[in-house]
Amino acid sequence: MTEKEAEKKTAIKNNKKLFVILAAVLLVILITATISIIAAYYQRHVVPNTWLAGMDVGNKTSEEVSDVLKKAYSSTTINLTDKEATDNSSIQTDFKSLGISIDIEKTVNSVFKAQRHGLFSKIKPSVRKEHSLVLVCDQPRMDEKLKTCFEEKIYEPKEPKVKYSKKKQKFKVIKGWNGQVADSDKLTKEIATDAFSVGAFTANIEFNSIPKMGSNKDAKSTVKKLNKMLRTQINVIYDGALIHTIDRRDIARWVSATCNDNKFEIAISESAIKTYLKEKLPGLVNRGSVERILLTGKDGNLRAVIQEGYPGRVLTGTSGLASKISGSLGEKKKINIRPVFQTGKVPVRKIVSDGEKWIEIDISSQTLILWSGNKKLKTFLISAGRAETPTVLGTYRVYVKRDDHTMKGENPDGTPYEVEHVRYICYFYSGYAIHAAPWHNNFGNPMSHGCINMRMYEAKIVYDFAPVGTRVVVHL
Repeated sequence: MTEKEAEKKTAIKNNKKLFVILAAVLLVILITATISIIAAYYQRHVVPNTWLAGMDVGNKTSEEVSDVLKKAYSSTTINLTDKEATDNSSIQTDFKSLGISIDIEKTVNSVFKAQRHGLFSKIKPSVRKEHSLVLVCDQPRMDEKLKTCFEEKIYEPKEPKVKYSKKKQKFKVIKGWNGQVADSDKLTKEIATDAFSVGAFTANIEFNSIPKMGSNKDAKSTVKKLNKMLRTQINVIYDGALIHTIDRRDIARWVSATCNDNKFEIAISESAIKTYLKEKLPGLVNRGSVERILLTGKDGNLRAVIQEGYPGRVLTGTSGLASKISGSLGEKKKINIRPVFQTGKVPVRKIVSDGEKWIEIDISSQTLILWSGNKKLKTFLISAGRAETPTVLGTYRVYVKRDDHTMKGENPDGTPYEVEHVRYICYFYSGYAIHAAPWHNNFGNPMSHGCINMRMYEAKIVYDFAPVGTRVVVHL
């Protein structure tokens, strides 16, 4: 090969290289230009196969996406169903009724912002890109709508309560229950991700439990403790004797139960006890003096005690008693308190007998009267015989007396009765007698099988007044 031919061959070779370089440069320029065009295009358009809440928005501009969202917002029907329901029923509603609006600007911006990173990897049509709506929720409106749609499933929790029953005179439990509310967060999320799928959108509503304050079991245990307090026998003692037992209804005003930190706590109000001891107890235990009435003969000798007397008493001191009661209430079955009383003397009145001692029984007024001659000494309420077992009428005399005796007889239907330890009996005709009847307190009304029923201490007065032979006059 000549030198000229070699130069020509080298020139051809160099030209080929130059052509390859130029072609590569042109290809790079073309690719760059294409990329720039694509990038510029997808700066304003959504990449292919992009889905927004179940709706394809690929290759749409931001304005077009905005328009599509506005139309879908106004036209989409939302079907709400109870996830636990056995039927397939649903309630139709829409965005506006649920208090939901779309922040279109933020929604569109979020789509474009997401595709700016790794743009070319997201251009692939085969890759589905999912996006959610940016929603603005009016929560009170949504809650109200859901409550209207599912009123039987949505309710407030109710805490158990401890309440005093005046009728039954004891504490009782008013049971509570947990509340239930629709899971609005889950519903909102479902709408944001899938509201614009093909066909009407259906959301399965789930319900969450709202725990109540306190437990029914704890309330029941608390009531048991409170009623144990009510059963406490609080006795007022004076001069070694019981003069009053505090009513459980008053004790109920001293105690209470409140639920704090899901647990019931019992409170005993010492101040309420002090108020009771100061303001109410005196009216129950104070008493005026009652004169002792004596029947004497003209010679001055005692013939009968017409009425036993006793001194008056006035409550003057309760220091430390409220603390004693509050510290022992519910812990002891019986609490004895000993207030301080001021007492006086027993007044005495003597009646000089001017004749025979005798007894009058007035059936119409249900009274018994003690007489000394023509002088009326004392009147008592009694209970004479009922209509089917009337008391005998006429004039009789006490023929036998029994301090403690078993009385027997027959009921109107012929069945026998027997009462043991009847006190202060004055028989005046056959089985008819004046006696104590502690088994009832209905004096002033007919109650007996024919006898004259009296209160225990009054029957004792008559028993002591009337020796055997005392005249008894019974009339209507």
